Amino acid sequence: MSELKEKYIQFCCDFYNEHAPEDKLWFGRMYDECLQEHNKRNSTMYRWQFPLMILKDQEAKIKELKAQLNNMEQCYIQLKQEHNELIAFNTEIDRKQKVAEKTAEKYKSKVSMIADLLRDPLDIEMTLKAITTVIRQVGEW
Repeated sequence: MSELKEKYIQFCCDFYNEHAPEDKLWFGRMYDECLQEHNKRNSTMYRWQFPLMILKDQEAKIKELKAQLNNMEQCYIQLKQEHNELIAFNTEIDRKQKVAEKTAEKYKSKVSMIADLLRDPLDIEMTLKAITTVIRQVGEW
């Protein structure tokens, strides 16, 4: 038996001036019933506790959603940065390809002009003249 229960029984017996063992049992049962009632009242929620509990749950959900949103935002920023880098890379490759196409076209026209000027491939002097003429006309050596 707990010390508090014993003090309660002793107080009740002294208050009523009765010390019979039956009274001690009855007061002990009364103490147990009162303790159960007290525990039941304290375990049930008061009206203001329920909304507070819901509010705390909602705050926890909001905190979790904010963390997810922050993570998604970081992923978005990273993907946007990678996307911009890829666009810059593709732009550079396209620019180099256009320059290469222009250069190839220029050399194609040079070769075509040289082929047109070459009538006799055995005449070396005429071949060199034709090549220098084409180079002067097109502009690059």
